[in-house]
Amino acid sequence: APEIVVTERLSNTKLKVKVYTITTGNKFQLLDKKTVTVVKGKVTVKITGGELVINGTSWKVIVWEGKTKLVKSKNTAQFIAIGDQGKPGDDQNAVAAAMSAWSIAYNDIDFVATLGDNFYAPNAIREDNDEDFQDVFVKPYDLEGLDIPFYIALGNHDYDDSNVEKVLALSDEAGKWTLPNKYYSVGYPEGDDQYAIEIFVIDTEMIDDKDEGYLDQLTWLDTELQDSTARWKIVTGHHPVYSYGWHGDEQSIIDNVLPLLQKHNVDVYLAGHDHDKQVLYTAKTDPLFVISGAASKLRSTENGDNSLYAASTLGFTYLQALKNKLIIKQVNTFGESEFTYTISK
Repeated sequence: APEIVVTERLSNTKLKVKVYTITTGNKFQLLDKKTVTVVKGKVTVKITGGELVINGTSWKVIVWEGKTKLVKSKNTAQFIAIGDQGKPGDDQNAVAAAMSAWSIAYNDIDFVATLGDNFYAPNAIREDNDEDFQDVFVKPYDLEGLDIPFYIALGNHDYDDSNVEKVLALSDEAGKWTLPNKYYSVGYPEGDDQYAIEIFVIDTEMIDDKDEGYLDQLTWLDTELQDSTARWKIVTGHHPVYSYGWHGDEQSIIDNVLPLLQKHNVDVYLAGHDHDKQVLYTAKTDPLFVISGAASKLRSTENGDNSLYAASTLGFTYLQALKNKLIIKQVNTFGESEFTYTISK
């Protein structure tokens, strides 16, 4: 994040900006320099919340393809996706530690999207203020860089092992656990007229079981995707469309959700359920299919005809958007990017 800003007025409408941080040994390190357009007259520059604000326009320091860049905040968003993270222990802790280190290295992420199966038996949620909520969610993710919203999607084990109504009622003191409904949407950066990213969180268990209200959910998704003006549209849910993992393809999602993803040109569909990490490309009319279900337990997977990547390694998925590019990285617990894919438009 910027700590020292040096500006030089080049003309009535041009301002040269250099952003520095302070490294170990109190040395100055240049993060980036940029010439920005400003209105004539007085220029105000301040640092607030880790962002640089010039005449009311927010700029953010990000790491993009290994280089530090100063970009307009409204054009960028970055988040981590984790699925099937509901088993406490060393594996979950290793993934959480890697998420923390990644967030710090990438100058803080905006949020975490969970992809269902937030709790497994015997650590299921059956009562109010269940201590398992502390052990499975609050304590493991109480780390630097993770003091951010966690947007929760429900999975089959959140129904089968837990009382789903109790899961919906959960809250933590830090306010990170965010589950306002079984399905909902959220956009980033918040408050902007056009989001860089909008995610649509769906309840695939409801769809898979054809529970009461599942058709209402599909109507909601159709309308929300139609109305969205976000640069990048991403749908998150538990069950995958296609998979070469242990569970394989999910016909109910193929029948009910895929047509809406195609109709509204969704860019990425993120899912869990299979305890592995995959990236699949099927056709230009489809979104990129990403599976990230390796946040606390693993099963084997394999490559198939549509595979770009498949691995049975613990870790998470990282997504970073600029105006014209969306980067997807599959990351392991050593903080290594095992696979990178870029969508351009």
